[in-house]
Amino acid sequence: MERTDGTQPIPKQHRRVQHTPSYARLIDLFPHLEHSGAAPTRDEHQSLSFSKISYEDKRKALREEVADLKVRLKQAEGELEHIQEQIDAHSNLVSPLRRIPPELLRGIFAAAAPSILLGLRDMTLAAPWTLLRVCRHWHDVCLMYGSLWSSINIEAGLIVEGFGPELPASVNEPLQYVHQIPDGNEGAILARKFPSSSLKPRACELLELQLRRSRNADLSIFIQAAHRQDYAQPFLRTLMPHMHRCVQISAPVHILAGTPFPSGFDRLTRAWVDTVTSPAADLWPLDADETQALQNTEQTEMMLALPTLREISILHTFTRERPYRWHRPELLVNLSLLLPNLYEHNCGLAEELYHYLSLCVNLTELTLSDHPGGLPEDSNAVAAVSRTLLPKVRKLDVRSWQATNDLDLLRRLELPQLRSLFLVVPGTLRLKAVVELLAQSSTKLQHLRLHADSFPWEGIKQLFLDEAHLWVALAELHIQSYSWKSPSARFKVPTSLTNAAEAAVKNDNILRLLTRRRVDNKNSVHSDDVFPNLSHLELRLIAPSTEQVVNMLESRRLGAMRLATCRLADTISEHCRHTQSHIHQQHRRLVVQSMLSGECDQFRPWSLLDANDITPHTDGVTRDSWGGGRGPHSLYNPRVWWAQGVEREPVQLERLKKLEDGGLELYMKRSDAGAYGDN
Repeated sequence: MERTDGTQPIPKQHRRVQHTPSYARLIDLFPHLEHSGAAPTRDEHQSLSFSKISYEDKRKALREEVADLKVRLKQAEGELEHIQEQIDAHSNLVSPLRRIPPELLRGIFAAAAPSILLGLRDMTLAAPWTLLRVCRHWHDVCLMYGSLWSSINIEAGLIVEGFGPELPASVNEPLQYVHQIPDGNEGAILARKFPSSSLKPRACELLELQLRRSRNADLSIFIQAAHRQDYAQPFLRTLMPHMHRCVQISAPVHILAGTPFPSGFDRLTRAWVDTVTSPAADLWPLDADETQALQNTEQTEMMLALPTLREISILHTFTRERPYRWHRPELLVNLSLLLPNLYEHNCGLAEELYHYLSLCVNLTELTLSDHPGGLPEDSNAVAAVSRTLLPKVRKLDVRSWQATNDLDLLRRLELPQLRSLFLVVPGTLRLKAVVELLAQSSTKLQHLRLHADSFPWEGIKQLFLDEAHLWVALAELHIQSYSWKSPSARFKVPTSLTNAAEAAVKNDNILRLLTRRRVDNKNSVHSDDVFPNLSHLELRLIAPSTEQVVNMLESRRLGAMRLATCRLADTISEHCRHTQSHIHQQHRRLVVQSMLSGECDQFRPWSLLDANDITPHTDGVTRDSWGGGRGPHSLYNPRVWWAQGVEREPVQLERLKKLEDGGLELYMKRSDAGAYGDN
């Protein structure tokens, strides 16, 4: 039926309620009934009943219409989903990815592999394992090329608590052995049997599957010895039949020397040997004879003498008992040495070290840890010896844990191709030797990492301002000002006002160095900028001024060469977890609690309570001080990390957001939550 206006009526299934209709309220005619408890008369009752029935009819019609609309909506959503599936299917058929040749996909998949080594437990969480589940085409490509499965990483520490490691392959019955435990009671010995870890069978299955998928591809094998008494079993037994395909191997020397490989290394071109991680005679499960047999380096030296070998990397402890004596030093490209303090030894050991270094003409990376603390001042004959030339070294890593170290070792080296320098020095960073090394080598660094407790302005001026020409090409800079006492000690936050003031001066010196003074125009920077080409910056400071850091970042976003990335995630904020008023409130509560319990007189002097409990970063405050988690620990007030601290300064946070909008990549948040003292 046509309407009078000439339009077609709207079908029932397409009707929609445009607006909420206005219905006449009959009850408005009876206000005396609505606002009172009086009963309606017969006529009033009849009128209200008819009105109610009409509303119920309208409600029924609306419900039917809503039900029809819901059905239509459900049908439309299903139809939309089906159409989207068809569109996706057509898009997949015409996608440019389908035209990528398998050999090019292989290169892409190889680049998707994780940059860090994943053990047998975690390798299925990364490529190429995850790529198998994307689509059938990718699945087939992954299985087509054995090179995607050629990187083998064995975690020698696959041990669950309560289970011990296996013996080396040369020992009979390696799956069970006796653990000899001295109980301290007149030398009595307890014997106990340990089964293999439940994780190892599944890890072995994954290793076998990976080796099958690698086909005949060249293998790169990495063995990480997490425990000195671990020998990477039973994984080596699975790996031995495939060792003839190995082109690169990295393993501790006791594993290489103690494993009877059934075949030679016919393809081996690169070897990384760790002589630091090795068994000791007093460590279970080996006795002295077995330890001596496993420390025999004859098999390792035979491996390093292979004619196919092109590169050798060594991690070695250089002492008088274990000097550096490897064959073919001309093949050495990466050398990591753990050195004693030569100040306490005969100078001949130092000369032996320099002699061996001079033979490594192809060395590209050199790492020295616990290096010499300097020779005696009166040894003029030794000081006059010329520098040792290492013509191809591009990366130097020097880590010292001696607070009085002057980096004298650097005065004996000449590195004309040096591009990356990493210095870790406790106490005050003494930079004179660094300046002499860079000046003598006539090199321009591209990457610099400095870790020290103190950055005096005199040292900064000597290294950077007086030798500004050395830093023209510097593109990446990493500065850490945490303090430590030993390699295993945790970093400590300053507790006293004096140390806090020293930290402020140190931060000010570093930020003064990094801040660009003035920009002449949009395309050039004033000549006093020490790092004109700096593009990547990482700072690990203690309580720097947020405003000063933001000012520095803004200054480095001006000019032709702008800072591209900055990492502040490991910078400790100047803000503490709790406000000072909260600390005082907790202190008053603690005093009242102590008075009521009498603990202040019985256990702790009042002076100790007043002096320490309200001090932020108090060392030695533990949860067990008064038991039950009460007491001084509730007043512990650590500093928070940078991301949490900057949120308390909205103005600076807004400035940082503007920098990010302008193109600066800022990394401010850590993966772990909490305050600095919680980690």
